Amino acid sequence: MKKNKVLIALIIAHGAIAFNSCKKANQQNPQPVVTIAPGITANVDGVVSSFNINASAGSSTVHDTTSTGIFGSAANGDIITIGMRGKLVAGKTYSTSATPELMPFIAYTSGVHDFSNDDNSPNKISITIKSVTADSVSGTFTGGLIETFGGGVMRATKSITNGKFNVRIY
Repeated sequence: MKKNKVLIALIIAHGAIAFNSCKKANQQNPQPVVTIAPGITANVDGVVSSFNINASAGSSTVHDTTSTGIFGSAANGDIITIGMRGKLVAGKTYSTSATPELMPFIAYTSGVHDFSNDDNSPNKISITIKSVTADSVSGTFTGGLIETFGGGVMRATKSITNGKFNVRIY
């Protein structure tokens, strides 16, 4: 439930950033319109899934720490969130095994089931930034997830592979 609250907080923060970051166009030097095909795709337990509804990214800085979230929804209501700390750098890989201090994570919600990083999975969380501009970010991601509810019961897992994102930054 705590992860669900974090996910909701991230989504609200993303919305606030997206809607508060709009600037009036400079009439003397208008900026070119950047057209990208937004989207997030991944194999979830071997099934190709698209999270192209409201696919976008947002960054915020609090106490000199920058965090970025990449979000998207599927037509069936499933939600994926990809996040990490630190400035986005093209060519950089954020992974739970090599850069745990940057807190890379993948969260996935399907119906009432929430999943997040599974530290015991051999499929470690890995997020690679391929390109980043002031307006967009693209890259790849993969990782093993586990259902976030606690207790001594067997928790379901998800395997995220072949993840790709190309989204606008707000």
